[in-house]
Amino acid sequence: MLPAAAAARSRRNPSTIGNWLHAILRALEARGLDGRAVALTAGVSERALGSPNERVPQPAMTALWRQAIAATGDPAFPLDVPRHVTVTTFGALTYACLASPDLSPDRSLPRTRQ
Repeated sequence: MLPAAAAARSRRNPSTIGNWLHAILRALEARGLDGRAVALTAGVSERALGSPNERVPQPAMTALWRQAIAATGDPAFPLDVPRHVTVTTFGALTYACLASPDLSPDRSLPRTRQ
């Protein structure tokens, strides 16, 4: 559970996990585009581009989605991104899901209910 101050800060400054950014970049690169250049144009920081552990501010991520759609000319581009997700994209959540027998609320991921 997040401390109250951290939770309040998170609500004021929504962000996305950096690994999701890198999935978008891989999808752009698979189409022959320079994902880094598209991300920089959208306002994603060099720091976020350099580390999947960095958080990306929600306004920059929204701009990236728009820039990616414009760069590809494909309004359905976001539907292609999940093909570029890896087992580490969602960190420990992925491993918890893989280790769970199923996703029933009674048996799997008990810590998410705390």
